[in-house]
Amino acid sequence: MTLTELKSRIQNWEDARTEFKLQAVHADDLPAAIVAFANADGGQLIIGVSNERRVIGVTDPDKLRQCYYLRTGSGRRQASREELLRLFQVAESMFYDEFPMVRLGLEDLDLEAVRTFVEQTRLAEGLPEIALERLLRNWRLMSGNNPTIAGLILFGRDPQLHLPFAQINAARIPGTEIANEPSDRKDFTGRLLDVIDQAMRFLYLHLAIPHKIQGLEPEPRPELPNAALREAVINAVAHRDYTVQGPIRLFVFDDRVEFHNPGKPPNSVDAEAMRMGSHVVRNPHIYARAFPTPA
Repeated sequence: MTLTELKSRIQNWEDARTEFKLQAVHADDLPAAIVAFANADGGQLIIGVSNERRVIGVTDPDKLRQCYYLRTGSGRRQASREELLRLFQVAESMFYDEFPMVRLGLEDLDLEAVRTFVEQTRLAEGLPEIALERLLRNWRLMSGNNPTIAGLILFGRDPQLHLPFAQINAARIPGTEIANEPSDRKDFTGRLLDVIDQAMRFLYLHLAIPHKIQGLEPEPRPELPNAALREAVINAVAHRDYTVQGPIRLFVFDDRVEFHNPGKPPNSVDAEAMRMGSHVVRNPHIYARAFPTPA
């Protein structure tokens, strides 16, 4: 929610889906408000706004954090930071890829790579430096003076220095069983678009491309279309759960290609929803740049 959106909500004040509180009050009060929303059509509880409709803020975030719990069997425990982020993502109130990397600054992004990307996609021409920074903020690749998760993954000078798990580990496994010893193994690191290209080269190297004679020249007929493979790679990096500290794993067998993503499917998407073609974007800012407008 942006500041403008918050001010608009405050102006309209409370309704069936909006409730304001000045601060985190009694431990039973917040869960009661949340359950009330859950038992109706959902809603948002916004803390840090006075009855005079002024934004006061939250002075003790630790006290607020203690109000979130998860069920564990017959008991309950406090939710971890990663679990809280997933809860917020399910509610689509925030996306992890737009979180700022508060210890980093503009100097940790490769602006020349950003400029090249912009020129290749023809989103702008002759963009001056100040406009480039503004564009990064508009794309949610920067928040204030800090790069976001998406900004670092897409255009960081050394993304894995800060997010070491943001990579693809690939292996060519002869036969059809995972227990077989790999004949080739590679780790793909760097900026996201480079990681995608490295993965595509690995697939091209290890997938058989039979040729069919058409006229006087042999015509390549790959078993798996290049476009489908590239979309699979992009979906893997764009829809993975970046709150889980594990790499994407890519396996090439004799009879199939497998992608293993860390974490669960995005939001509430289950196997049945996937079979029906449900499409939920977990990291919209990464996804938008990984599927750029063609030149």
